[in-house]
Amino acid sequence: MGETGSQGLQGITGSQGPTGAQGTTGPQGPSGISKRIESYSGTSDASGNVFYSWDAFPDIPNIQPVTYPPTSDLCVARLTAVSATGCTVQITQRIALTVLSLSVLSFASTPVSGITVKILVTET
Repeated sequence: MGETGSQGLQGITGSQGPTGAQGTTGPQGPSGISKRIESYSGTSDASGNVFYSWDAFPDIPNIQPVTYPPTSDLCVARLTAVSATGCTVQITQRIALTVLSLSVLSFASTPVSGITVKILVTET
């Protein structure tokens, strides 16, 4: 067999063909897959607590608390009670001390009142 010669020039591309027929719509996905998501807002009382209640979820939901507007780094939002029908969030602030010209955080904390706390409640 002999050697292969060089390739020739590329030809001209023809015009585009007609659009094909539209396909059929696929089956509907299973119902009941969506999860219930709700949001709530409240303000902490003199004890630093914010109480929330809602219509019962089938199980204890996921809860994400956020202080609004964001407070100092020393404030902590802590879930102290959770059920399928409500929760309690407590806002506390760590106490900063100065020891030998160094700022340190003590183990003690105090409740903070008047803080707005928003929560996102998601069905599990």
